[in-house]
Amino acid sequence: MSAKYGFIDSDFTIPRNYDVSFGDERTGPIGVKELRRQVEDKGLNKFNRVVALGGKTYADIVDQAFSPFNMRVEKPFQGLSIGRMMSAVKKACQQ
Repeated sequence: MSAKYGFIDSDFTIPRNYDVSFGDERTGPIGVKELRRQVEDKGLNKFNRVVALGGKTYADIVDQAFSPFNMRVEKPFQGLSIGRMMSAVKKACQQ
């Protein structure tokens, strides 16, 4: 997920000079209403659960985007520092 473009495909190339964050409204992040539209348009609401691998701010935005669809949103990294998040990903990839 991109704070500027929303839910993007894995082959989407993010242009240079990208400086948008959900943590700073002044940067103009995509809104929850638009994210909800993307959830429907991309068929992301057909799943039972969503796993948000990001910090609290991003995970909370994902939660808000999917809330009208009664989907379970798991946030395993919420509350972890970036270093602990990276360590958890590395450990999961080694299994």
